[in-house]
Amino acid sequence: MKKLDNDTRAGLALLATGALIIALATHPPRFLCRLYLAIEKAGAVSLGFLLAMTGLVSLLGLGRRQDDTYTGGTL
Repeated sequence: MKKLDNDTRAGLALLATGALIIALATHPPRFLCRLYLAIEKAGAVSLGFLLAMTGLVSLLGLGRRQDDTYTGGTL
């Protein structure tokens, strides 16, 4: 049997990977759907927590330094 060169191997690997991604995208298994939803939920909770903490810090003025006062003059 003839040995495959590196370019042919790389092409076959890309072809197989692409076909696998297409197959999983068209008919995803249940565990991938659950994994995606769990990651999405964790991201949404993290973003919500970050925004809530930023708002709280802004309301309490904890992020303001003494030299951050606005005098009403030009910038």
